[in-house]
Amino acid sequence: MKWISLFLITISLPLSSGMPIHEWEREVHYRNITLYAPAVAQLQNGSYYGVLTEVNVTMMNGTGNVFVVTTPLTQLD
Repeated sequence: MKWISLFLITISLPLSSGMPIHEWEREVHYRNITLYAPAVAQLQNGSYYGVLTEVNVTMMNGTGNVFVVTTPLTQLD
């Protein structure tokens, strides 16, 4: 019985050290930033008008992949 206990402990040591202890405790950090970017458009009569465009940026920890969601409302210069 003593040999079986020693054998089981010897086998279980490499298995327990290969797994991080706090793997399930992950903290997710969010940060939101709102930027205002000027946008200028030209009317049919040639005059210009401008508005402030609100750009919302949300950052969180992760793998480093960048995802962008846009709705372009542009015209050719």
